[in-house]
Amino acid sequence: VLVLAPNKQMVDMLVADGVDLARIAIWSPGVDRAKSDPARRSQAWRAAHGIAEDELAILFFGRLVREKGIADFAAAFALAALPHARAVIVGEGPAHGEFARNLPGAVFTGHLSGAELGEAVASADVLLNPSSTEAFGNVNLEAMAAGLAIISADAPSSQALIEPGRTGLLVEPGDVA
Repeated sequence: VLVLAPNKQMVDMLVADGVDLARIAIWSPGVDRAKSDPARRSQAWRAAHGIAEDELAILFFGRLVREKGIADFAAAFALAALPHARAVIVGEGPAHGEFARNLPGAVFTGHLSGAELGEAVASADVLLNPSSTEAFGNVNLEAMAAGLAIISADAPSSQALIEPGRTGLLVEPGDVA
């Protein structure tokens, strides 16, 4: 019997928790390159969602639950106070109402999948991923594959995918400033 871990950082955490290294194997998910592709970027999609050509679309995508860092996303977006920026929220979940109250003017698409998700992600400019609870961080990988700039909580899953200053920025979890 093996314990499957998505990256070396998680292997190290499992070993630190007492799991025998000989029982651990790395199994990393991948990205569907047909779906996650910069060529899917669409000005028509942006316009249909009220995002002007000169606006910076800052993306959150995933299940809308508190443990994904939605309060940090909303606080960072408000603190930045960028004059030509729009929050774009792709996903659904029990914290939708709370998230919407904290992000007036944001675009909420609801749950998307397949080609629709790929087009929405590629049509954004920046992924802001505040979650420090991911085991792998597929949202980071999909956004990177779609050509977005990445700002992510500095968590083991993000450390496995992002080379700070080169392929994205890592920020201390909870540091909205």
